[in-house]
Amino acid sequence: YEESELVALQHESGVVSLDYIVLILIAAILATLGLVLNSNAVIIGAMLVAPLMAPLIAFSTGMAIGELDLVRKAIIALFIGILLALGVSYLGGLISNTTIVTSEMAGRGNPTFLDLAVALASGVIGAYAAGRKSISSAAAGVAIAAALMPPLCTVGLAYAFGDPALSRGAFILFLTNIISIILAATITFFWLGLRSYETDERSTRERRRT
Repeated sequence: YEESELVALQHESGVVSLDYIVLILIAAILATLGLVLNSNAVIIGAMLVAPLMAPLIAFSTGMAIGELDLVRKAIIALFIGILLALGVSYLGGLISNTTIVTSEMAGRGNPTFLDLAVALASGVIGAYAAGRKSISSAAAGVAIAAALMPPLCTVGLAYAFGDPALSRGAFILFLTNIISIILAATITFFWLGLRSYETDERSTRERRRT
């Protein structure tokens, strides 16, 4: 991609839109059902649908080029996505006819350093795929590897089930994932040579603040 084309694409894909909200809701419903039913196949479907990776890549792009407006838009999109997913999973837990913690839920409540490594690798390939038009088809694989929606929905379910320890562990996993993805993606964008294409004094000051 040309730098300007990549930035324009992130402005479109990493912000709140009707499509983004619909996909978040569908992904949260699928993830919640998959966790409660202990179905790995349904959870994978939720990860493929979930658009949470988009604002993270947009955030990393904004950090790499020092564009605070893109960073702010990505933060808003991520925050709205998190709230919607938590709301759906919490309501799902309240209306569920069971409070049994499945193995799929329990697995998200015990983060390890291996999860950190997966998140870092996901951030690298996510940024690389965004910056290389020829391998953009890798986005689906990145969505599965990043696994952002299942731990987030585990937080809501565990809270509804009255299990604060599981909720806390799943939130730590989710938070670790998004921080690691952003860090790895930002570094990858720098490595790919992504820089601001603006040269005026105001833009320079903004980049330095970022």
